[in-house]
Amino acid sequence: MKINVFSNKGLDKVSVVVRIGGKEYPMKVKAIDEAKVLRAAELLNTSLTFYKNNFHIVDKQDMLAMVAFDAFFEKLSMEEKRSDLIESISGEIDALSEQLAT
Repeated sequence: MKINVFSNKGLDKVSVVVRIGGKEYPMKVKAIDEAKVLRAAELLNTSLTFYKNNFHIVDKQDMLAMVAFDAFFEKLSMEEKRSDLIESISGEIDALSEQLAT
């Protein structure tokens, strides 16, 4: 829910309120990131519901800890895949460069 728009050193920011685990958190974010912030909150709440329903975790701190763990595990996995992809592409570029040089 958008509340206010203001300018900060040329960057338009908006005030949003996200609800995470039943609690509201006001934030000021770049206008361009508003939809992403709201989507992140939605995904977080979906993950919390998943842990609550599938693992019968009732303590919100425990649920948040598991969601944070999953998020960072996924982040590390994506970084690893990205690194492997960059290495593979660099190798292919080097091979093509050698072929063009001959």
